[in-house]
Amino acid sequence: MTQDQLLEIGSFLERRVTDLRANLAGVADVQPAAVEPPSKAVRVSELLEIYRRRAEHLLRFDSEHATRLRADTLELCSKFERMQEAMCNIWRVRVNERESLLVFEGSNTRTLLGVLHVVDARSLTPEDRRTFWGATVSDPSCPNCGAILADQSINSHQGKCLSKQT
Repeated sequence: MTQDQLLEIGSFLERRVTDLRANLAGVADVQPAAVEPPSKAVRVSELLEIYRRRAEHLLRFDSEHATRLRADTLELCSKFERMQEAMCNIWRVRVNERESLLVFEGSNTRTLLGVLHVVDARSLTPEDRRTFWGATVSDPSCPNCGAILADQSINSHQGKCLSKQT
């Protein structure tokens, strides 16, 4: 990824992802190890189907992050709709341990199609999860500690939770 592309991403983020402003100063200085190049190009029509479903899924959440991510996802889908037969590279730029930027680049044109700010759900504490996603009725929680169990079974968690208590 070139310095110009990183600057273009920084410019895009400054306009679209306001909660990353504190991190934007360092985007142009990202170390090569923090940038994961795409493994192979993906057909845009496949990505369009995936990200339409994700945009629909984001309606479940009532948080600023979810609203912003849905708007960015719908903007990306709008670009994908106009070029469904094209191929797309997806770069990952790690901002920190839990947050990344997914950078969508036209494979042939090398143009920036969009950027999504994503958070690794596995790295979130229950409090962080509520901050990013808000409380949702469908979130199961542990009756022992109250942890939200979106990505694991209650039996698996309770085994770990109970073992921590003894």
